Amino acid sequence: MLIVTVSGPDRPGVLAALSQILVKHHVAIADMKQASLQNLLGLYFLLDVDIAAKTKDAVIKDLLFEASELGLSLDYQFVSSSEENAISQPHHHVLTHFGGTPYLAELSRILTEESVNIEGIASQTHHGARSVDMVIDVSQASSLARLKQRIMAKSRELNTDLAVQRVEAYRKNKRLIFFDMDSTLVDMEIIKAVCWVEELVRTLKWLGFKTGVVTGGFDFFSDYMKKKLGFDFAFANHLEIKNEELTGRVTGKIVDAAEKAPIVNQSACDEGVLLDQTVVVGDGANDALMLAQAGLGIAYNAKKRLDRVANVSLGKTRMAHVFHLLGITEEDIQAAAECKPQ
Repeated sequence: MLIVTVSGPDRPGVLAALSQILVKHHVAIADMKQASLQNLLGLYFLLDVDIAAKTKDAVIKDLLFEASELGLSLDYQFVSSSEENAISQPHHHVLTHFGGTPYLAELSRILTEESVNIEGIASQTHHGARSVDMVIDVSQASSLARLKQRIMAKSRELNTDLAVQRVEAYRKNKRLIFFDMDSTLVDMEIIKAVCWVEELVRTLKWLGFKTGVVTGGFDFFSDYMKKKLGFDFAFANHLEIKNEELTGRVTGKIVDAAEKAPIVNQSACDEGVLLDQTVVVGDGANDALMLAQAGLGIAYNAKKRLDRVANVSLGKTRMAHVFHLLGITEEDIQAAAECKPQ
């Protein structure tokens, strides 16, 4: 395998010129990445030159010549099978934070101390909040769990929101979302929806998401929330009623921590949705199992220990950051608001 890196002034036709050389020498591209910033180009190839074994020198010579003609710098390096396997392993994560410069400074310090390399950064303002997405390489980190624990703790200390996702999961479109109820959808077990939730659910449904609530509370309240917010599903404990009076007993399966995760799993299965495409939002220890199995587990205004299994930590009243994490645009929100029920 041959690693080729190209850098210099960006211009149309660079990839076309270099790829024609690869075709000429029957060289296959095993992996590639490109980034451009302010007319500067960074291009990476991992090339399989096994078929072109007799013409390796000719391939390199032609690539070097073409790069020189284009005013670009080109470096190359042969790698062994074991090195190639290490390169091919999925070590990349997307780290999203909503903090300012102080948090960026603290976060980058932690990443340095944990031997994590930042490979790409993009910032944007979305739904009134500024966020920064970082693509990070954790292949040299001694412990991903310790890295996550440190950045989550710093996020909590500085009261900023943070998300860490595998690149593969980050790129998958989410299709199913479940919310816990008490302290997530409602405050202090009072039927009063937390801010932004109604707008969020309306937009998600307009985009084709299936939505639901799963709670260790009672179905009287969850059914109310289902009707109020338009959820597709509501799972809760059922209070027995006899002679039009509550008996105080619970009938059917108890919806507890052990039951919540299978409910989400089965719902995803019924809808034909991969677990990587599910989102779960919760705040307490009884949400840990269902958050851990979801493609995106969001700890909302949560207890400290929930950070260990969640890959997102959001502070109270900042549910709107879910819009950004799911790639929902201002145009989507506006279109959903203007859409009239059929």
